[in-house]
Amino acid sequence: TTAKKENTGGYMSYIIKLISENCYIIPDDDGWLTTTESREEAIDLGLFDDFESADETAQSFSGGMTRGVDYIIQPV
Repeated sequence: TTAKKENTGGYMSYIIKLISENCYIIPDDDGWLTTTESREEAIDLGLFDDFESADETAQSFSGGMTRGVDYIIQPV
């Protein structure tokens, strides 16, 4: 099992998982979006403070993606 990092901010954070690719969306060094297979890296680099921001980012990452079909937003 994967140990969850303790959320010390008192609010929920989210990561985006692409279902078919089995990977997570994170920012790259140039401010664009890329992916990683590491959930830990996604938590370290790709946290979103709110569900809506995560959802908008996922939809802009690849136009036409549908939440629950192409990607899921996971609370951490």
